[in-house]
Parts: sequence; C-alpha cells; structure tokens
Amino acid sequence: MQDRGGLAVVGMSRVSDSDDLSNAASVGVGGFVVVDGSRRRPGWALYADVQHEATSPTQSYGLEVAAKNKGNDYTSNPYRLTYGVYGVWLAAGGDDAYGGKPANPSNAALVVLKNKHTWNAGIIIGSDAITGTDGRVGTANALRMAKGHAVAWYVPDGRLGAAIRSDVTDAAGSVLQIFSNDRIDYLGSNGRPIMAFRGDAQSSKWLLISSSSEGASPAIEAVGENAGLMLRTTGSGLVQFGTFQASPSVEVAGYILVKDSSGAERKLAVIH
Repeated sequence: MQDRGGLAVVGMSRVSDSDDLSNAASVGVGGFVVVDGSRRRPGWALYADVQHEATSPTQSYGLEVAAKNKGNDYTSNPYRLTYGVYGVWLAAGGDDAYGGKPANPSNAALVVLKNKHTWNAGIIIGSDAITGTDGRVGTANALRMAKGHAVAWYVPDGRLGAAIRSDVTDAAGSVLQIFSNDRIDYLGSNGRPIMAFRGDAQSSKWLLISSSSEGASPAIEAVGENAGLMLRTTGSGLVQFGTFQASPSVEVAGYILVKDSSGAERKLAVIH
C-alpha cells in the first residue's frame, strides 16, 4: 500500500530496448492466471476494485487507458485493422506460447453486469470523443461493424426477440437511416433519397401499415378521428390504382367520395 497517495505499483517497458533481441513484444504490466481447478472457482488475470466515498467530490475509475498517438493518423474498419493506437484491444484465444491452442470460441468480449448495485448506463460515448463531431456539429462513426453483424435483443427466456442487421454487400447499395427533428430519412448511396417519414408535434392522426394472412390483403390505413388519407403528386405525376381493364357499360352500384388536387369533392363510380 502506498502511504503517500501516489502510485503503489508501476511497470514500464520500452519497445526500442528489444530492437536487437528476439522479443516479440513489450509489456508494461502483465497478469496471468490458469483456471484449472475442479471446483467452481473463477480466476482473474487482472482485477481492480474502486470504492467511492460519499464525501469525495470527484470521479472514481476502475480502469483508465490513456492513449497518446505521436505518429500517423490511422483509421480502421472491420475489414482493415491498421496500425495506430487502440484504447482497449480484446483478442479472443489468448497466447499459444503457453497452455496450447484454444479449443473453442471465447464467450463474450465485453459484459456489463451488476455486483451489489447497477450502472446508470451501459455505455456512454462523450459528445466530443469521436473525430468528426463535437456533439453539436458534424458526424462521426461511434461504432463500426461488418456485414452480417447485428445488434440483438433477447426475451426473458433467452431467445432472440429483435435485431437490427446489415446484409449490404456493396458500397453502391449502401443504405443510411437518419433521425432528425420529427423526421426519419432513408438514403441510398451518395445520399440519394429513398423514403422519408415526417411527424407533426401536434399530430392526432397517423398512418398504419399492416401485413396480412392468406386470403386477406395488406392495408394502409389512416388512424385517428375522421382521419383521411392524402395522396399527392408533383408536376405531371399521377396516382395509379391497379391495372386498367376495358369493360362494356355496366350498372353503377355506388360511388367513393374523393378530393381532387384543387380540393373539390369528386365521386368515383363503383360498378358491378
């Protein structure tokens, strides 16, 4: 125990000291544990326990990794892990130099759980922590994943409940979802618009799109009291319904009331 409030244990290594040696790497501090017991007793290669007192007006950290880059500016993606500085590197499989090769995949790279209390949030990324934005202006990649990677949610019985996944195989077919004030936009490659949804802060009517079972039809419904449905085109664009079929004169059984582009009410005949 350090009785002067400083560093209790320090380990340091310099890579340049092994330039003429056969050492594969330099490690400042290392911890190793071999979990080989026959009883259910876990092992920790490294462990940190921090206690924050009620009288302490500051932060407490279980582990801090301060990364400094004095070299080139590298940017990695899931398909190309370049050189550079990494804050935390979680490598499955361990070191084959002792104990032999791994027999199976490791369980999880990162687990957030509770001990005697909970976390207020699982992961927080500071507003100005990622290159490209300060949280007010600009954009940045807070998370980069590869094709087939999914963000998955599970139900209490341990089975998959929901997921978001990308199966895009080519940059020319890229898709982007953007949330803005009362609006969701879907964009394709080069920012071309695909579709957008816009809300109204005072809305009491909304759209419901439903699938159907065999023998019924999918539906697009306007929901809300006296909710109508507006289909509006631009320029010379027209609204198209079904497929035209020529027919001889038949009896008119009724009509459907609609509004034209000028707002005038019109009647569309319903025939047998």
